[in-house]
Amino acid sequence: MPRVIRLIVVGLLAISPQLGTAAQAQDRPAVTFRAGIDLVPVVAVVRDETGHIVTGLRRKDFWVEDDGVWRPIKGFSEDDAAPLSLALLVDESGSMRENGALTRETVDTLLAAISAGRTPGDRVALLGFDSTVHELQAFTADTDAVGRALDGVDPFGATAAHDAIAETARRLGALGGRRALVVISDGLDNRSQLTLQQVSSIASAIDVPVYVVLTRWTVSAGPDLEAATLGPLQQLARWTGGEGFAASDPAAIEAAARRIVSDVRHQYLIAFEPAPKPGWRVLRIHTMRSGLTVRARSAYVAGRDETASGR
Repeated sequence: MPRVIRLIVVGLLAISPQLGTAAQAQDRPAVTFRAGIDLVPVVAVVRDETGHIVTGLRRKDFWVEDDGVWRPIKGFSEDDAAPLSLALLVDESGSMRENGALTRETVDTLLAAISAGRTPGDRVALLGFDSTVHELQAFTADTDAVGRALDGVDPFGATAAHDAIAETARRLGALGGRRALVVISDGLDNRSQLTLQQVSSIASAIDVPVYVVLTRWTVSAGPDLEAATLGPLQQLARWTGGEGFAASDPAAIEAAARRIVSDVRHQYLIAFEPAPKPGWRVLRIHTMRSGLTVRARSAYVAGRDETASGR
């Protein structure tokens, strides 16, 4: 089955964390169903027309479109007090040598945003990548330790951004609770084996939203950076239910950090039964209320282990 949650007793089973020795199990928000159902979990973020987070919605306010077919919601939860697990994946390749200051500012701003609204159990990890992924700081509640770990980064080597995102998403998928991956990169890739579509499939299958903060970008949709096309990694982010941002100046970095942390803290958990027919399924989560936008992963794979292969 697709990365499905098997409910043996009432409640959603937690998955044991495997990313770093400091990682601790964080239970997902409690969802109650009858025993014995296979379910596809989806995290969703809702914003209004002004871009503000919308909280307090209920199960009846959503509906699931699975490859054009309506599917009833079997489980629903919202818990703003649940802890978050945020993995920061920093590009350490040679092309980032000129972007050290932007990388530092982005990491520091993200850590400050997490600390400002800290919930007991919040954890952050720092990983770096060039042609491979390196754990610089295991998951910890000590944001200062994460900041210090960045001091040892010395950009060098080739870039395998797609492969690094997929590997980190898999590691993060072993954690329960509210979770997301933030990639800080110039968006270049000259070494990956995986395509963007395959990475999107992996991250979407384990329901990990990917956020990308780009230190280099090509704007192709006008002067509004939020509405602009910033490159392939932004498209990957949107496929997984995340977003892409341009690190254009300190104000833009601060706005991106606030939005990312706000998203992760206000995720709805929606669960539905997968399609009986195996295959790739296009997924959309809708809201009954007008003027609201729902962001969630765009697909899942029915009838087999989603995390085993690409699209």
